Amino acid sequence: MTTLPGTTPVPADRHQRLQQSARDHLWLHFSRMGVYQDHEVPVIVRGDGVYVYDAHGKRYLDALAGLFVSQ
Repeated sequence: MTTLPGTTPVPADRHQRLQQSARDHLWLHFSRMGVYQDHEVPVIVRGDGVYVYDAHGKRYLDALAGLFVSQ
């Protein structure tokens, strides 16, 4: 994971709202939900080609993009 020049993190107030919404509405079926009581929920805020970016501006390879669309 890397933070790229020109990648702007989400403002703190919006980040807090995204975190709370994720805890309230998402079922993270690949993870134990209890882990996120004390840790941040990874919130993806944008994508660009094969990469997705989290609320802190960190870049990740979107390796799961086709997981549920293949037979």
